[in-house]
Amino acid sequence: MHRSKREIVAIALVCTAVAGCIEEEVPMPEGTTGEGAFFSALYGPGIGTEEMEVARATERGVLIGGFSDGFDDEDGDGWLVELDPAGRFVSQGTLGGKGAEMILDLVVLDDGGIVGTGWTQSAGAGGYDVWCFRLTSDRDVVWSYAYGGEGAEQGWSITPTTSGNFVVAGGTTSFGAGGSDLWLLEIDGAGMPVWQKALGGPADDAGAGDFEEFTARVMETPTGRLVAVTETQSFGAGDADVWALGLDGDGSVLWQNAYGGADEDTVWSAALANDGRVMVPAVTSSFGPDGSGDVWWLVLDEDGGLLTQRVLGEPGIYDEPISVVPTFDGGAVLGVSGYPEGAWQDILLRLDADGMPLWHRRYDMGWSWTNALVADADEAITVAGVYWGGDPQPDVMDLWVMRLSFDGDLTACDRIEDTDLHVEETAAVVTSTSAVETPTMVEPVPADVTWTTTQDRPRYYCGP
Repeated sequence: MHRSKREIVAIALVCTAVAGCIEEEVPMPEGTTGEGAFFSALYGPGIGTEEMEVARATERGVLIGGFSDGFDDEDGDGWLVELDPAGRFVSQGTLGGKGAEMILDLVVLDDGGIVGTGWTQSAGAGGYDVWCFRLTSDRDVVWSYAYGGEGAEQGWSITPTTSGNFVVAGGTTSFGAGGSDLWLLEIDGAGMPVWQKALGGPADDAGAGDFEEFTARVMETPTGRLVAVTETQSFGAGDADVWALGLDGDGSVLWQNAYGGADEDTVWSAALANDGRVMVPAVTSSFGPDGSGDVWWLVLDEDGGLLTQRVLGEPGIYDEPISVVPTFDGGAVLGVSGYPEGAWQDILLRLDADGMPLWHRRYDMGWSWTNALVADADEAITVAGVYWGGDPQPDVMDLWVMRLSFDGDLTACDRIEDTDLHVEETAAVVTSTSAVETPTMVEPVPADVTWTTTQDRPRYYCGP
């Protein structure tokens, strides 16, 4: 599976790629303070791993969530940080129990509270289980539950519905038709299940594989339907295909399709445009100029019809989109991980409403990739990603945040270069699939977690 490519540990990068592997606080460059500042900074205690997976806009800036084992719990907890537009902390803290936790998606509520999902090893039926929690705006824990069976479960995404409930999409190896299956779970505002089911075939679906990353997104369309986007090895035209399913509000499947070619076509993320189109940034080895693995831009309607399909890749290198955010003009920005010359590098790609590139830029910040994006009303893009330390600290991973203009600029920053794209229309095979639906009857198990305020400071290293 494509995820194994991100597990390459033979790091040859030297620290000078990010100004000497900065471990001391570096003041923000002159002229970058205040609302609307553009900056690039690292966050984290400088030991262990900070792998942040989700970013959401708030009234005060941006909320970022993920994992850290660099504070008090060596097993690792969820880490939540809120930053203002200049990159300064509004709040920060870990959320976890006696085992490990990781936050993978968040919903910011109208009252400033938070509902989130991910996985926990502190409670549940075995292995690691789906973890859902609710916090007040002051970060008091309202409830926290684990959901799962004897195998492995993970909540990859959570979306609010017009009914006031929340639908979680992830994966399971405890239930279903074989291998790993897509697992959908609707919970009410108190964390109690409303409906739940596994969907899949005899092979691995919803990601999983050796690293058990259950890549599954669920979204509610303007008409109240649900669309889930993930990947399948049980169905389709090749080794793995992009897989999308449409459901009504009670979880009944309305349609299900696989999209792909003869080789491996997989996906990390998806997003809903304001007009209800489903944006799917996939990675394809079936199409493109050289089979190296390229960005594959798919746009679906809410009935699964293909509106757009196009390769947008750098020839000769493996480049896969990890994250996507819709923009105010009907287009999108993609966070892409490229692997040129033996080192992961962050690439951002902005598309117009027709899915054509407006700009494509590489940010030379060392080993790094973008896991989450926010496009705010001030016409700025916030990038939340991972910086991987390199020699002499190959096991250190820090939160890396950039705030850029909509042109992708960090003024006076010499770490940015425009790169060429190969643009090509594709002819995907669309396969109507027949996944086995397995009703599940999982009861929530209380997961005792505590909010602990952390004390961290930004280390700025690029700005106007």
